[in-house]
Amino acid sequence: EDVELEVELNDQKTVILNIKKPDKEAKESTADKDKKGQQTPHQDGGKKKVILKWDEKQIEITDEGFFNAIRKPPPGEDEQGQQTPNKYLGLHLENGKLKAHWFVGLFKLNGKIKDNNAEVIFLVKPKINGLSFSRMFLEVMKNPYAREHFNRGEDWDINPSEFIQLDEDFSDFLIFIVLYYMDVLYKLLRRGLQRSYKKHRENLRGRIRGRVLVGATVVENWPRGKKHYAYCEYNEWTEDILENRILKAAFLKGIGFLRRQGIDDERIGYIGLYFERVSTTRIYPQDFRLTNVQRIRRDYKEALKIAKIILKQLGYDPEVEIKEKTINTVMPHWINMNELFERYVEVKIRNGEIFKDYDVYPGYKDRNIETEIGPLRPDFVLVKKDGSEYIIADAKYKKEYNEEDGWIKEDLAQLSLYGRIRWKKIKKWIGDNFGEKDKFKDKEEPEVYIIYPLNNNSECRWGIAGSFRDIYKIGVRVPTKDSQKHPNA
Repeated sequence: EDVELEVELNDQKTVILNIKKPDKEAKESTADKDKKGQQTPHQDGGKKKVILKWDEKQIEITDEGFFNAIRKPPPGEDEQGQQTPNKYLGLHLENGKLKAHWFVGLFKLNGKIKDNNAEVIFLVKPKINGLSFSRMFLEVMKNPYAREHFNRGEDWDINPSEFIQLDEDFSDFLIFIVLYYMDVLYKLLRRGLQRSYKKHRENLRGRIRGRVLVGATVVENWPRGKKHYAYCEYNEWTEDILENRILKAAFLKGIGFLRRQGIDDERIGYIGLYFERVSTTRIYPQDFRLTNVQRIRRDYKEALKIAKIILKQLGYDPEVEIKEKTINTVMPHWINMNELFERYVEVKIRNGEIFKDYDVYPGYKDRNIETEIGPLRPDFVLVKKDGSEYIIADAKYKKEYNEEDGWIKEDLAQLSLYGRIRWKKIKKWIGDNFGEKDKFKDKEEPEVYIIYPLNNNSECRWGIAGSFRDIYKIGVRVPTKDSQKHPNA
């Protein structure tokens, strides 16, 4: 059907979105077929069109990716049951309203603005004003448990082959990429730097190494009376190879950028020790084509891809200081803020900043509790170290909970299911997954908490759901782009 929807943006402007159904009468003409009978690229062929209108401007879009974003498949899966989180960066049609849900990011649509033929960029920002997802990511990367469960390809991703320039500051996203690069290097260096044979030419005195270069020795040394010198060429097994010089250059530019942003990563000193025997040299864009992808380890390939992004953004000479500038180029990307917030809350719990003296049993993706009504997975089950108290906590990346009476019925029903109806199943699940069968005492039901992100100037608020027993909410402060330190919960 033809659909017309009004969408209110943050700046209070209204966008009219028309979804036009395919024209069933549209048929290919003979002129629009090539020799093989295939449809030519400019023929519409009855495809859907999206028309966005605002301020008397109009965009016509014929873009399958856009329609995939608007349609609503089962959460997190496509028709074959495969995980497809990247499909969720976009607009989602829900109860007659368009929503962006919990993914932030950016991608380019295939449409053009009619009056000036400009490109159309779709950008979703965090729903909490000023939130810094890079500083949340830093907290997650510091924790060995949480960082293993926030991965590229599953919870966020980038398209490193394309750069888009906008009148926006994307410094926060570049911080995110540099922090990810530090994590990639940290894991890579557990196996040490790769070594390879490197050819050397040297004028040696009183000794010979490798192959003697007779011509160079006679021409360069003998006329100067240096008959006890000989030019030699030899191979040396060394870490000082092109691939490692690229990684070091990106590492030095990255830490310079982080320090300008007031961020200190504790892994920097560890990583720097491994690069002491690698030359610090200027890198050129064409150097990436000279890397030997056949001989390098698999983990080097990801590191080199991210190094290329950092050097392109911050400059190719590691000895040149980074100048203060706005980062206004960015790659298409998406980040699952639900998952990032959940891992951020996990770090706060493990650090004792929310609940103290509790053991934490997180509900990672591979730990579903099978029941007769389907799989369940609470975000966190907390058990007092003496086994006397239990808590079920769910992280909800929803700003509605900042309101005093801000409760969402679906969330309350979900948590009631965890804490009341399925509590015995959850206790058994902890025993099966964590080997803690004897820790629980057969006592009362657990308290249940919703943990949500506080708005910028909000106070940390505890609340009780009116008609629900022992269901509470507690706000967690999230870092902002202007914060030099990461606030405690």
